Amino acid sequence: MGGQLALILVTNWHIMGLQGVFLAMILSMPFSILLGYVGGVILNRAKGKEMITSMILGYFYQWCLPTCSSIFNGKNYSS
Repeated sequence: MGGQLALILVTNWHIMGLQGVFLAMILSMPFSILLGYVGGVILNRAKGKEMITSMILGYFYQWCLPTCSSIFNGKNYSS
């Protein structure tokens, strides 16, 4: 998810080529650390129900990325 978010930002900023790839790699590290920490905190609170909680958490992350991207870009991607 952090890599996807970094790729969205780099694409939005129109940075192309190897510079864009390396910037996306650098940006994805803190995003992934933050998302991993938040996911770990949530899963530690849901002891005994980790499978359902992680599935719902994954769905939330996949919903949140396009929604935040459309808000930051000023475009509406939902039909």
